[in-house]
Amino acid sequence: MHAYQLKSVELMHDKSEKAVQCATSGDLHKARELVDELRFLRAAFASVLGLGQEEQQQDTTQKEYSKSLAQLVSKLNANFETIAQWLNAAQAAFPQQTLFQSKEGINIYLDSQIPAVWNWLEDIIIIQEDPKKEFTTALRARGQKKIIVLAAGDNQKDICYLETPDDALPGLRDWAADPVGRTILISNALDPKPNETLMKEIREVFLCFIIGTNTVRNFSRTWALQQIRNVTRVVSHKNVMDLAPIFNGKICIIVSPGPSLKNNIALLEDHADEHIVIAVAQACPALLKHSIYPDYVMVVDPQDYSHVLEGTDCSKIPGLIIGDVCHPIFYAMPFQNIFTYFAVAPALDSANIMSAEPEPLFGGSVSVAATDLAIKLGAKEICLIGSDLSFTDEIYYGGVSVIGGGATKAEEVKTQPFTIPGYFGGEVTTNPEYVSFKREFEQLAAENAEELTLNNCTEGGAYIQGFNHIPLAEVLSREIGLKKNLALPENSANAIRSNLKNLLRNLLEERTRLNKVNMLARGCMQLAEKISDPIDKKLAALNKKEKKLILAINSTTSLDLFCTPEIEAIQRQIERINSFEGNIALSKSMYQMIFDAIEEIRLALSEQITAIKTLN
Repeated sequence: MHAYQLKSVELMHDKSEKAVQCATSGDLHKARELVDELRFLRAAFASVLGLGQEEQQQDTTQKEYSKSLAQLVSKLNANFETIAQWLNAAQAAFPQQTLFQSKEGINIYLDSQIPAVWNWLEDIIIIQEDPKKEFTTALRARGQKKIIVLAAGDNQKDICYLETPDDALPGLRDWAADPVGRTILISNALDPKPNETLMKEIREVFLCFIIGTNTVRNFSRTWALQQIRNVTRVVSHKNVMDLAPIFNGKICIIVSPGPSLKNNIALLEDHADEHIVIAVAQACPALLKHSIYPDYVMVVDPQDYSHVLEGTDCSKIPGLIIGDVCHPIFYAMPFQNIFTYFAVAPALDSANIMSAEPEPLFGGSVSVAATDLAIKLGAKEICLIGSDLSFTDEIYYGGVSVIGGGATKAEEVKTQPFTIPGYFGGEVTTNPEYVSFKREFEQLAAENAEELTLNNCTEGGAYIQGFNHIPLAEVLSREIGLKKNLALPENSANAIRSNLKNLLRNLLEERTRLNKVNMLARGCMQLAEKISDPIDKKLAALNKKEKKLILAINSTTSLDLFCTPEIEAIQRQIERINSFEGNIALSKSMYQMIFDAIEEIRLALSEQITAIKTLN
């Protein structure tokens, strides 16, 4: 527990006291400004409002701290309740259409519609119409950065006009890499019901954005550490693009573990010598039941779910296709060969060390990534089986319970069910992750339909637009007359030694860069501890040193991946907090996070340095 938690709550408490006083005295403009700041402060400091450790685990000082914090939070909540009553009373005093006729009335209406916890940078407001731009002007004046108007119009930096479902994805694409918060609809039209089809499309587009940003936020630390822990094996094995001669012009079957896999898995037994079979790791138990060994097993998720390969003799499988950020335990399994792709930017110049093309793969699920890989490797036809993409209570075919099929996670996305078109017509129920995966398949189809054939042979689950929906038996009934050849030359011992030597130099250089970052971060923390007010001359020195700190972080590969999502989030919060105390508190939390990250990364680097020296 850090002192800035108490200071953050003190800051909000003081502003809430002033807001209540202004509202009571009739100064609505000042009260509104304070309330809008409080909305953002509550969102910015949401992670530090808890009371910390369980009381029985705290020492006397911590218990006193928790007691003070609890008392302050109680007073703060009482003020929030008073403010909420004031907002509702102000809005209820006038008919809605009367409020819409003046600037002050629109602001009073917005006061009651915008939630008490609101991030003006990330959360999204949808309004139904705004021909005179009165609502968008009022929202932008408050600091709202993302506004959608459900009408025709010219898009601006922070305002997106969407009239039809086809407008949604291209119109919102500029926000794809930004953090996406909550979305609310503010009804300001005579007809309070917006176009349901358009709203559904907006919901799905943002769902994909949210899953993408959640994935980065949830896994960036894991990716950074596992990238380092895998790097000696990465440069000792092959790059995934080495598979191009094997895939070029072939039919590739991608096996996923959906319930419908039972419909056609047995067909693979009779065609194993003709078509290339990629199985996602979670499908291996099902293949094992039929004594089928795929040509390649593919792993995307950074977590350890190696238990799905229990009972599978990996030495019989020609290759493992794996991202460099995946769990190291997979690299230790006895596959005949290992082919790495770079899930994010290659760590420690590993791609150049291998003379490899750092080809990124598209998609949040292993099935989508496998499809994208087969396209990039030159397959002429791709067939999906077991890719149901529909929510079901049935266990994965093969009798095992495993974690999700992809690298993306949607813990912070509401899990209410979606309905999507079904393989055999009608609609099927699914969940947010599968909606995003379905859209990714459809994007691949739209971009590649002219160059190759894409077949959905799942015979169940979801309908995927742009794919042919045909039985696998129909594809396999064609005479191919050409057997596949999976042979590739092995890496020479000299090449591996040379790669490891170059990697060792890069590991040592990265450790030196981390030491520089650590010194800069400690200097920033020391200055921040000494600064007591916004006119302190040391503040300019802190800003200068912090710029050097960010540049030093960006010069590393490991720390940049590990910390950047959290640093960017903190900096976005700092931009909107008009408070010296709040900014200093957030800055200190950023420095502490950097210290903790450096310790973890230096340990991982040292382990690899020792491993290489031992090998040599």
